[in-house]
Amino acid sequence: MKKVAFVSSFALVAAAQAAVLFDNGPVYDVAGSPNLSRLISPNTTLGAGAQISANNAVADNFTASSSWNVTKLTFYMYQTGAASTFTFTGLNYQICTSNSDAISWTAGSISNGGLVAYRVGSVTTDRTRAIFAIDVAVNLNIGPGNYILRWQAAGTLASGPWQPPVVPTNGGGNATQSLAGGAFNPLVDGGTAAAALELPFTISGTEIPAPGALALMGTGALIAARRRR
Repeated sequence: MKKVAFVSSFALVAAAQAAVLFDNGPVYDVAGSPNLSRLISPNTTLGAGAQISANNAVADNFTASSSWNVTKLTFYMYQTGAASTFTFTGLNYQICTSNSDAISWTAGSISNGGLVAYRVGSVTTDRTRAIFAIDVAVNLNIGPGNYILRWQAAGTLASGPWQPPVVPTNGGGNATQSLAGGAFNPLVDGGTAAAALELPFTISGTEIPAPGALALMGTGALIAARRRR
């Protein structure tokens, strides 16, 4: 009789590939070489200030539809003058449940996720605002519910970091901004106060099966092992 090793349900879960669990919206609206995030008149806000040096920050909400093991947060930001160079040196983040929660930053370990697009004006197509993906490795367990993700970043250039909005900017967003460590208030476009902004970010990891599902996985693995004897 051939001996078959039992594969635990926890090993099966750990082996699952990380995937995007939440995507808060498109970074660019003009696909090409390069991709462009275009400001459309009458909107005037190219990006919102989220500089660690000035203690400015931005935030937006997300919903976890199930329990998650989060392994990566990805933010999309630019510094004016960075034509094609990753100039970011740090990023702070916080996950909370209400805008009334006190600010309490965690310093993330960042890596270059690649140049995603250029933020450009409504009539200009200059390549001075390179939007990069800023990857932050984390290890967080989040249960089902509604949350707010806050962040601020640092870089080597004088202008920025800046946070571009989800495009196209059509209003209806619920992003917020904190200036100089103050309260988080609604973030709206400078040209049309009716255009409430939404901010792009992605959350990656794996779903955590409910206890009942884990039990079923373990039973299934055991049955399969017995059948192969």
